[in-house]
Amino acid sequence: MDAAFAETELYGERRYEAEIHRLRGELLMQTGNANPLEAEAFFLQALAVAGRQGAKALELRTATGLARLWKNLGRKDDARKLLSDSLAGFSEGWTTPDLQEASALLARTGAYIASSPSCGAGRPPDLADC
Repeated sequence: MDAAFAETELYGERRYEAEIHRLRGELLMQTGNANPLEAEAFFLQALAVAGRQGAKALELRTATGLARLWKNLGRKDDARKLLSDSLAGFSEGWTTPDLQEASALLARTGAYIASSPSCGAGRPPDLADC
């Protein structure tokens, strides 16, 4: 991962920068003795880069990883807000694995997700709307 990031810096190729930061956070979470603050820093950096690039899918994938970390640290309210905000940016694609994973994690944070047909065809509703 360090080599990939070094090449990003060296050549100025930023297309995968957010994904590199996200993967660093994910890898840290998978090690048993990881510092959660270090993983959180990588996720936050990935969110910032994806936001600047307008990369909604990468933003959602990163938000899902960060929300999982926060949920495990007992920060369910933060995780719920982050996922709700990220999912609100989507109006289609609700059968894709990334959106389904984020929706499932949102439900595990204790968020109420209505199943009313008026809330959208197969998509998790905006929590304020249903």
